[in-house]
Amino acid sequence: MKTRKLKLISSIASLALVFAVLTIGVWATASQSVNVRTTVTFTAVGVSGTITGTLTGLDNTTYYYNTTNAQGGAAIAFTPKSDPLGDWTLGADDALAINVTDGAASDIVYSFTITNTSTTDAMNAAISAITVGTNLQLTSVTQDGAALTEANDAYALTPIAATEDATLVLTFNVVDESSSIESADIQFNLALTSPNA
Repeated sequence: MKTRKLKLISSIASLALVFAVLTIGVWATASQSVNVRTTVTFTAVGVSGTITGTLTGLDNTTYYYNTTNAQGGAAIAFTPKSDPLGDWTLGADDALAINVTDGAASDIVYSFTITNTSTTDAMNAAISAITVGTNLQLTSVTQDGAALTEANDAYALTPIAATEDATLVLTFNVVDESSSIESADIQFNLALTSPNA
């Protein structure tokens, strides 16, 4: 009887310890800190068109690239002689927190729609100078749903035909979701150029 009682008490103590470890593990994962700053540099040389962009996965909010970097998603137009399109910077002063649900950090997804408004000339587009902070990784770059392959530290899109558009999507994620990320950066360049340049 004593042995059975001792085994029962031992089993209850073991279960309580397992429960405590699991509870602390779930709490630690769910309360991680994941913050990131991001800058996208745009250039357009010798081409005409429009571009819109969104960034999701940060603060459980969608951010829009437009003339004020505010929400709304108004397209930015450019012509062969247009002024520089400028940088899209978020989190310059206060790093933005990635939405973390049940201990899983959401993907960070940039999506751009590029429209070629020329009636005669195609447009080239390329992503380059990709910088990713510690514990972050670029997982995919797609054009209209098709994966693009990196070559010479850049991703070149299939040329965008006259009067056509393309959707470019870059997806980043957290490598080790159990580790906090503080003040990490994601930066890259999006260059739009004429094939005749």
